[in-house]
Amino acid sequence: MSKRLGFSFFTGLPTWLHAWLLILGMLFGSISDAVAVDDTRSNAELLQEIQGIKARLAQLEELVRKNAIESAAESDATKQTAQQAALQATAATAAVAAAAPVVDKLEHGQVQLGHTNLSLSGWLEGAMTWRDHNEFAAASATNFGTPFPKSVAYDDHELRADARNSYLTLNMKSAMVDDVKLNGRLEVDFQSIGDNATQNNDAWSPRLRHAFVEVDNEATGWHLVVGQTYALTTPYGNQVRSDGSPSADKAWTMLPASPIINVGQLDDIGPAGVNSPRPFEFRVVKTFSDTALAMSLDSQIVSWGANVAGTSPVYTGTTLSAAANNQFNSNAAQNLSLSTLPDVLTKATWQPDPRYFYEVFGIMRTYRDMAGASGLSGTGTTHGVGVGIDSFIKAWPGKLDITGGLGYGSLGGYAGNGIADVTFDANGKPIAVKEVQGWLGLLAHPNRNLDLIAYVGSERSTAAGISGINYGWGNPNFLNGGCNVLGGTCNGSVKGVTDVEIGAIWRFYNGSYGHIDFMPQLTWLDKTLFADINGYAPSAHNYALDLTVRFYPY
Repeated sequence: MSKRLGFSFFTGLPTWLHAWLLILGMLFGSISDAVAVDDTRSNAELLQEIQGIKARLAQLEELVRKNAIESAAESDATKQTAQQAALQATAATAAVAAAAPVVDKLEHGQVQLGHTNLSLSGWLEGAMTWRDHNEFAAASATNFGTPFPKSVAYDDHELRADARNSYLTLNMKSAMVDDVKLNGRLEVDFQSIGDNATQNNDAWSPRLRHAFVEVDNEATGWHLVVGQTYALTTPYGNQVRSDGSPSADKAWTMLPASPIINVGQLDDIGPAGVNSPRPFEFRVVKTFSDTALAMSLDSQIVSWGANVAGTSPVYTGTTLSAAANNQFNSNAAQNLSLSTLPDVLTKATWQPDPRYFYEVFGIMRTYRDMAGASGLSGTGTTHGVGVGIDSFIKAWPGKLDITGGLGYGSLGGYAGNGIADVTFDANGKPIAVKEVQGWLGLLAHPNRNLDLIAYVGSERSTAAGISGINYGWGNPNFLNGGCNVLGGTCNGSVKGVTDVEIGAIWRFYNGSYGHIDFMPQLTWLDKTLFADINGYAPSAHNYALDLTVRFYPY
């Protein structure tokens, strides 16, 4: 019984210790037995028994050695299995992490769709415009379509009201992976006119404003923009954030995915001297600490200034215009560009201090005539160039901003105020039209809910391509006597345009549900023609009062 109990106790000990204790027990037991035997046993018998004990000790030592080796092997195998399991678990965790969508923290108003964060922006607008002279233009679209007294519309006042300038923007933003982030924007308004649209049924069609993708590498400072968005000629200008606070972002026109919106004064039109078209473009940008450089290839935006209609050769009407309602043109009277080369634009910005922002741009454009027209002998290609500088100065940070710019060259189509980019001489040779432009703006911010705005802008063109009595831009043989006669003929080219705009943005509600703005604006415009051979240079002016309400829900 004692031996069974002792054995049960020893089994809880390590294998090697258990074996040695067993050997010692057997040894002492054998010696005790030997001592207890009869002393009459011979020495030979004792020696034989001792030899047997030694043999059994050797067997037990070999057994202990084998058990130790097997235990060590089992321990190594257990460790190796544990290590392999840990490695497999780590690999599985990495695989799961790699398969999971990598997204940035959602900002206010964003939702996650796959690997992309989506948000909406834009506004709902109701606008009413009163004009002294009828331009037959949409509300909040007063431009240099001011009629001369020859038009029956000159003596008619105009009242327009619509919601066409409401627009919706879908913003797309990816997570940053390897220092690269993708941004995109799709934006539409309702300023397009459909086949059956009238002021009575308000069946306005959607119009594409922006559709682009922006690839930003934050580590290297390289950026790529592909799609339709504001051209590099667009100035920093009058920008506000969606919450109504003035923007402090740098070079937003360089990187159009910045979360900034335009207020109406710089949206699409006006003031004179501001170049803000939205062509399709390929743009590459390199940003540094306080500067940025960009270059883009843009779809051409060309305003043709042709000869007097009806003379030969004819460069207006069907010869430069596609048929109405085709995929390029819905207006048979609108001239199209013939060039096969894009406009090439460059821009550099410099912000030495958060209070000062400067930018300079350059543009090179190509104009081609059309071959095969009757009497055409001056076939060829000409180039137009333009340069400009714009600035934005926080004269009193948070309270008063001063913005403005100057430009020179073939820029008329980029401003869209009635001055041509190119004209023809009598041989059909294209001649670039040059102009000087300038603008100045004051933006006061008495508080977060009120902005006061004042702009003045002007453009002045020079004569070009004057040939005979019917060709060129600014030809004095284009008689202006009929400009002030009801139903008379008024052929003069536009020499200059000027406008003054005074307005305000009052956010009478600005809370957690967005903000609602009331935007009154008073505009004065003047359009002047080149003087004819009689020295008569008529001008036409117009007044417009805009009352606009906008709701920014995002």
